[in-house]
Amino acid sequence: MTQFLPRDPLLTTTTVLLWISFGLLAFAAVVLAFTAPAILIGATLPIIDIDGIRPRLIATDLPLVAALTAAAFVLVSLALVFIRKLILIVASVRLSDPLTDANASRLQTMGWCALAIQFAGVAMKALTLRLPALIDPAKIELGFNGSGILLILLLFVLARVFRIGAAMRRDLEGTV
Repeated sequence: MTQFLPRDPLLTTTTVLLWISFGLLAFAAVVLAFTAPAILIGATLPIIDIDGIRPRLIATDLPLVAALTAAAFVLVSLALVFIRKLILIVASVRLSDPLTDANASRLQTMGWCALAIQFAGVAMKALTLRLPALIDPAKIELGFNGSGILLILLLFVLARVFRIGAAMRRDLEGTV
């Protein structure tokens, strides 16, 4: 019953873009994983001169910067899980077999990741409010937003649709 769709430009383009995104996120995760501990042991970070203002990093800010870096690592790690699950769903579509319990579970995991990303964004926003000398909190757009909430709801609803579709397919195969 499984049929491979070898030449679907949409699926090919999507797969390539997802793998590029995955690679960039993986690189960011590695950088962040090494940056947070380096900050805590007192390594100095280059501070970028933005708009002619050179903020000053003081020793008491280092734990907050490390916490912000750790929160960014968590956010990127969640995005990695999200993208990997999406890659697997696209692969199942290429095989003409998307209505499976595995994809329902993947969609549910993606929903939980999207929810956790929303909370990680709130945590990062809270941390930026404590570092006004380094980061202008007004320019940080993190936290809960309407499109993120809609994405979470959509993912959980789609997970149920896929579960019901997989059950209906099993029932149909059982009657044939």
